[in-house]
Amino acid sequence: MQFNSIKALDAPIENATARKNSAYASVGSYQSSIDSWHAKSKRSPWLLGNGGKKLPNHAFFGQSFGDLESYKYRRDSAYSEAQDCKNEIGRLYAQKSKLSDQIREMKNDIDDTNNKINAIKSDRDHMYALKKEGHSRTELQKTLSNLHESLVTLKSRLNTLETERTEFIVAERYKQGLVELESKIQSIRFKKNAFLKSFDSDDMRNLRIKNHRQMWMQKNGLAD
Repeated sequence: MQFNSIKALDAPIENATARKNSAYASVGSYQSSIDSWHAKSKRSPWLLGNGGKKLPNHAFFGQSFGDLESYKYRRDSAYSEAQDCKNEIGRLYAQKSKLSDQIREMKNDIDDTNNKINAIKSDRDHMYALKKEGHSRTELQKTLSNLHESLVTLKSRLNTLETERTEFIVAERYKQGLVELESKIQSIRFKKNAFLKSFDSDDMRNLRIKNHRQMWMQKNGLAD
């Protein structure tokens, strides 16, 4: 149904395009008539023109302003029709695009459905194969239950081993004196940082300058 709807839009689009092209052709034709009218109204009578003559509003024969207004009206009407055709073509293409999107979604839904059907068929074939091998649903559920219990037991044992491992590492650290050694190292680092901090203080810097000056004066015999 959707495919037929899309193809059904081709004919209206072609028809609207043909009408648009025809309308633009009419616009060009009437504009040419308008240009010719103006050229003739300015051309010399010697060149079959009406230059210098007062033209009537309407006339059965010869040039008149009524002809000019008629050309303008028909040109504007043709242009308006061309714009209407363009808008119609735009609406038709928008409708065609919307239908294409709907078809694409339908195809995706069909593909998803086929994939689900294939998955169900595969599961069913696997179930038949298990039954053929002598397995039953009750037996498989019991096996799964046993495996789950084994997994829980293994996880519990793993947690116990992790706890024992942590406790062993802590005990060995105390036994080997690592905790005390780390405490001494930390104390040495603290004292070192405190010394470096005091060494860089203004008071210590001034004291070093004073001592250095006294040593220099004594060396050069300038001290009291």
